[in-house]
Amino acid sequence: MDTKKLSEEISPMQSPEEVKFMFDILEEIKPKKILEIGTGCGAFTTLLATYGSVVTVDKKEAGPDGKHNWDSLYESGKISEEVVDRIKFVLGDSTDQKIVEKVKDKYDLVVIDGAHENKIGWQDWDNYAPMAPVVAMHDIADYEEKSKWCVCFPSTCWANLKRGPRRTMEITPEAGGWGVIWLI
Repeated sequence: MDTKKLSEEISPMQSPEEVKFMFDILEEIKPKKILEIGTGCGAFTTLLATYGSVVTVDKKEAGPDGKHNWDSLYESGKISEEVVDRIKFVLGDSTDQKIVEKVKDKYDLVVIDGAHENKIGWQDWDNYAPMAPVVAMHDIADYEEKSKWCVCFPSTCWANLKRGPRRTMEITPEAGGWGVIWLI
C-alpha cells in the first residue's frame, strides 16, 4: 500500500511535513502493535493501521460526519478490509483507570494526541508510556498565541521529557509538531 498516496487522499489533521516525519519513524521502528490516545476523525489512525494493529482511545464516538475516517475509506474502496480489521476503537476518557486497564498491554509504539492540556497530557504519559519502548506525542510546538483552541499539552511536558540521556527526535513546523522518545 502506498501510504504517501493514502495520506494525500485522507488528509489527516497533521501537516504533510508532520506526516512524512511520522512515516520515517514508522519505517524505522516497524510497529506491529500500536496504542493511540486521541482518535479524532481517524485519518491518522488509518495510516497507523497500514503498519500494524491499532487500539485507539477517544471520548468522542466518531468524526464530525458521524463516521470514523476508516469507515468512509473502506466504503469508497481506498483501503482494504484488512486495514479496517486492524483497528480497535475504545470509547472513553483516556484518564479513566478503567480505560487504562482495558487497553493495558505491551505495544511497540504509543501515540499520544488526545487532550491538549498539560495536566491530562502528563496523565496520559504516566498511564501509557510504560506500555511501549517508543512514545510519539503530537502538538509539542509552543504555538499558544497562534492557536487559541490548543494549549499544546506537550510543549511543557516535551521540553522536560527530552532532557536527559534518551534518544529523541522532533519536528515543529509552524503549528503542531511531533516529538518521539525512545524509552529503551
